[in-house]
Amino acid sequence: MDLSHILSLAAALSWTLASLFGHQPSVILGSLHFNRIRMVVSAGLLCIMMVVTGNSWTLPDGFWLPILASALIGVVIGDFFCL
Repeated sequence: MDLSHILSLAAALSWTLASLFGHQPSVILGSLHFNRIRMVVSAGLLCIMMVVTGNSWTLPDGFWLPILASALIGVVIGDFFCL
């Protein structure tokens, strides 16, 4: 099995676990508040991982716009409008 297959299965597993463990806190806190907390925590973890691995913001110039568009559509619009 290729490394890309393993990483894609790990991503699918993490989305599944996030859905299973995130249901109860979102019911208690409310979905908007829970999504805000979740976004802050995931941004912090991403920054920590980038510092630990040494890959801090070294993307080529052409990659920033698609990454920002993906984050805007997937995280912000997808999470906040699916309340």
